[in-house]
Amino acid sequence: MRGWAANLERKVAGIPSPRDAPQVHSAGLDSARILIVGGGAAVGWGVLSHTLGLPGSLARAVSARTGRGTDVDVIARSRMTVRSAHRHIDFDTLHRYDAIGLTLGIGDAGRLTSPRAWRHDLARLLERLRHSSAGGTEIYLAGIAALASLPMFQTPLGALAGSQARALNDASILFCAATDGITFVPLPSTVASASGRFRSASDYDVWADTLAARMAARPRRSRTPGIGPCWH
Repeated sequence: MRGWAANLERKVAGIPSPRDAPQVHSAGLDSARILIVGGGAAVGWGVLSHTLGLPGSLARAVSARTGRGTDVDVIARSRMTVRSAHRHIDFDTLHRYDAIGLTLGIGDAGRLTSPRAWRHDLARLLERLRHSSAGGTEIYLAGIAALASLPMFQTPLGALAGSQARALNDASILFCAATDGITFVPLPSTVASASGRFRSASDYDVWADTLAARMAARPRRSRTPGIGPCWH
C-alpha cells in the first residue's frame, strides 16, 4: 500500500492544482474567518486557483447564507494525515478563526490507518486545536469523499483504500457524536463521482454548500463577550 500511495502521488503531480496565495475573501461587512486544514478537497485538484476550489466556494457559500463577508485561509498538503496535521498548523494564530474545517483522511486511507489509530490521533489533534483556538470556535470534520469512481482508485489496491476510507468515516461519525466541539459533515457525491473524471469547480461548490449549511446554522463566537456578531 505504501508503494501504491507513493505511485499515486506521482500520478497526481501532473494534475492541475492551485498555485496562488492560500487565502480567499468574499466581500461583505463583519467578515467571518474560517481556516481549512487537510488534504483531499482542501488541495484543489483539478482547478488552478483557490478561488475556484474549496476555499473560494466556501467563502461564497457562507456569505450567501449570512449576508456577511467571509475570509478563508487554507493549509493544504496532499500527503497530510491526521497524525501529521499538527506539523503544518500555526497554533498561535488559531484564536483569530470563527471556525476550523478539517479535510483529512485520504492519506490515512491510502496508508490503511486503523479506525482505532484514527480516533486516537484525531483526539490528540482536536485537543491541540481547542486549546489554541478561541472559546466557541467550532471545528468541522469533513467526511472522506467517495473515491471508488475516480480512475486512479479503480484498481484492487485503490478499492482497498476506498474501503478503508468508509471505515474511517464510520469511526469519525462515532467520534464526533461523542465529542463536544467537533461536527462531522459527510461530503455528498458529485458530478465527478458519477462520471469518473477528476474534480472541477462544480464539485467544490457542492461540498462547500454542504459545509456552509452547517457553519451558518451555528451562532458565531462573540469577539467581545456578550455583544459579538452572529453567523446570520
